[in-house]
This record gives sequence, structure tokens and C-alpha cells, in this order.
Amino acid sequence: MLKVACDGGFDASCNDLGLAAERGLGTPIDLPLALSLYTSTCGRGAAYGCFNQGVFVESGKGGATQDDAEAARLYELLVNVLKLACNAEKGAAVAYNGAVRALSTTGRRFLATTIEGDETQHFIVLYLLLKGSVTPNAA
Repeated sequence: MLKVACDGGFDASCNDLGLAAERGLGTPIDLPLALSLYTSTCGRGAAYGCFNQGVFVESGKGGATQDDAEAARLYELLVNVLKLACNAEKGAAVAYNGAVRALSTTGRRFLATTIEGDETQHFIVLYLLLKGSVTPNAA
């Protein structure tokens, strides 16, 4: 099923196939195949593929040429996507703040607090990723 979706151009499926090949999930471990899938996914602009390709390039895994500078460039592509997501979440948090004020009547206070807390958590997670306080797992 993943292969059909990957062949159909769904980058997340190609990345998932790479993970399966890398970890031997339902298939024998095939690191060169995993690298190939990550590379093609990254080449189509999918940041998670770039991150996973970066892991291989940084370590020389799967036949990749070990290259710290190239790994850093690949990781930077993920950082750029996270910055974009962080800015979008910040905008959403500001918009939700307006909604929270509108919902802050006595009967709706819980709903307002829930919305505000959810958006704040999203923004904080992205912000911490960008600051390097937390490190994402290869996914």
C-alpha cells in the first residue's frame, strides 16, 4: 500500500517506506533503499525526507558519502520549514486570542481556555525546536 502511494507521488508514503527499509519493518533492512527514498523525498521538497537524508549523510549510513556540511544544509531545510510553521502558529495563536476574548463570557470560559492553551502549546513546541532546546526524532 505504501509503495502504491509513494509511486503515486505521496511523499509521506515514500518517507514511510524509507523508514520501513531502514528499520526492517515488514521488509528486510535495506539502507541504500532507505537513503534513495529519503533523497527523492527531499528532492521533491519534503523536509522530513531532508532530515532523514541528513542523518544518513552525517553518519555515512547506507552508502551515503559522509559530509557534515551537506548534512547541515539538509537539516537547515527542516529548520526553514519549522520557522514557517512557527510563524503560522504564532499567527493562529494571535487569532485565537481574539476568539478567546469573544468566548470569555461566564458560560464559555472553559472553551476559551482550552483553545488558548492548545495554540500556546503548539507555538512553544515549534519555538523550542527552533531554539535547539529539543531535538526531533528522525521520522
